[in-house]
Amino acid sequence: MVLDLEAMEAIPGSWWKMGSEQSRSVGSLEATGERETVAGMVGEVDRLERTDHGGNTREDEVVLTEAPRAKAPTRALQRMSAASGRAIDPVGEAMLAEGQGLLRFVDRFRVESIADEVPPASVFELPAEPMDMQQLMQGLGG
Repeated sequence: MVLDLEAMEAIPGSWWKMGSEQSRSVGSLEATGERETVAGMVGEVDRLERTDHGGNTREDEVVLTEAPRAKAPTRALQRMSAASGRAIDPVGEAMLAEGQGLLRFVDRFRVESIADEVPPASVFELPAEPMDMQQLMQGLGG
């Protein structure tokens, strides 16, 4: 199944839209002095203070590394957000500004592995045409 994420954002009340828990701004990113190995890379455990779109201040634990292999995917996610017209993630921007790549974000995101090899083009081929989300939602509503 292939979903058109841009079309999903256009649907009123779509679950794909930015939730109130997403970050609006970053207050601080501070090292705790602890280290953790994630995906074979040693990272530094940091405390991230951020404000979400609901206006609440949150404190989360992240694992960051200076390893270039981890910085590249973090940069790619930021570029993907910008290319799709979404707001740039301030958490990713703060990490990159510190010269860090993300290995773990609380228990919601964890890098399992990063390969140095370039994947074959076939990995990026869509298995089907994107679904018409408006039509799908109308069908679900009766």
